[in-house]
Amino acid sequence: MIILIDGYNVLKNQNPEGFVDDTIRRSFLYAIAQYGKRKKHKMVVVFDGGPYSWPHKEKVAGITVLFSGHKESADEIIMLYLEDHKNKDLLLVSSDHELNLFAAERDIVSIGAAEFSSGSRSEERRVGKECRS
Repeated sequence: MIILIDGYNVLKNQNPEGFVDDTIRRSFLYAIAQYGKRKKHKMVVVFDGGPYSWPHKEKVAGITVLFSGHKESADEIIMLYLEDHKNKDLLLVSSDHELNLFAAERDIVSIGAAEFSSGSRSEERRVGKECRS
């Protein structure tokens, strides 16, 4: 399964004060990478902006990270990705109503940021308990 994550949407849900710096973003990406490895999912995270004016792709800890650049939005990149991969086993993680509707129109399942965050934290606690046993 491919899990496509609206990066800042999920991060802002986890950090209600709103400020997300590079350290928080990197920690998030490494946590997502670990989750993907445990679950055997391909993880793709999309962020607004990035180091360049144009869209940019990089690998971080084995996951694909897409930056929209300064001329497009993460939402536009996510919609393109959904359209290009609509025939694959794909899950969208975002609380953005427009993105969820776009995904639903293509028969792609989506879950909200809070639901994903609580599910991944529950999984981390379960794995931690198993490791201590």
